[in-house]
Amino acid sequence: MATITKTTISVAELDQMIERADSFLLLDVRNQDEFERWKIEGRNPVETLHIPYFQFIENEEESVTRVPKGKPIVAVCAKGGSSEYVANLLRERGYEAMNLEGGMVAWGNYYRVRRIEEVKDVALYQIMR
Repeated sequence: MATITKTTISVAELDQMIERADSFLLLDVRNQDEFERWKIEGRNPVETLHIPYFQFIENEEESVTRVPKGKPIVAVCAKGGSSEYVANLLRERGYEAMNLEGGMVAWGNYYRVRRIEEVKDVALYQIMR
């Protein structure tokens, strides 16, 4: 029986993985300047490896060997296209790799809303980005 591996992950699912402090590696394949300006963070530390997409194109073998095995990998880029390519490449080589749907654009548009308290007719919500 073949094992079905999940190939994509939503920003809500990634947020929950970070909140639970799940063991995974975030593989950011954006350019250096984009990576330095803004990273995925959360209440718990996020183990992140930065290898730009173009390095996978120019030297596939060397780039793949830099990615450690043994834990799930979530690949991310600006919009989800480049990271989809890298996640597919890694899965072909036996990695448990998923692509973040919508990339950093989707992450930036994501808000987690939590109801904190209700007193009489007023409700208090916390909005986390």
